[in-house]
Amino acid sequence: MTFIIPSDYNLQLQREIRAFLDDSEDQRLKQAEESAIAQMISHLNVRYDVDQIFFDVPLYDASENYEAGDFCYFKQEEQEVTQYKAYTCISTVSGEDPDTSGNFTQKDPRHSLIKMYCIDIALYHAYSAFAVADVPTHRKQRYDDAIEWLMGIADGTLQAVLPEKEEGEDNSTLIRFGSHPKECHRY
Repeated sequence: MTFIIPSDYNLQLQREIRAFLDDSEDQRLKQAEESAIAQMISHLNVRYDVDQIFFDVPLYDASENYEAGDFCYFKQEEQEVTQYKAYTCISTVSGEDPDTSGNFTQKDPRHSLIKMYCIDIALYHAYSAFAVADVPTHRKQRYDDAIEWLMGIADGTLQAVLPEKEEGEDNSTLIRFGSHPKECHRY
């Protein structure tokens, strides 16, 4: 599954680090992304429809037919610089580049907070694959923040504007157990 596209890392990684992580022989960054998505799904699936949150974002293919609402990303290379842009199709089209076609709009339907936390978790996993002791402190802090947010979502103390599970789906895990704090009645 391709949920994270290369341009999503632009805010958090310098080009040199990105190239280093991308060029590793074992595709460390891709594996880290898949692990991050699986980790997020394990927390979010308690209350939210993860199939609507995490969906495949295909690379644009001119030979494919695109219907209104289809989503893709477009790879554009100009003067040794590669740019990736996310597009949503607004009417049926085939064979037209999203950059020049009026049938696409540059709109990303992915939830920005989900993308950010997914990237934070993926980068932590990618760095920790080298050596846990060498993970930068800001990467560890961002990972901890992402996990804290996910735990809050899972236990119901935080709410997110995400597609919730339908009524018919198994929501039995939403029951919270506990008791009232102990009180002392001795005077």
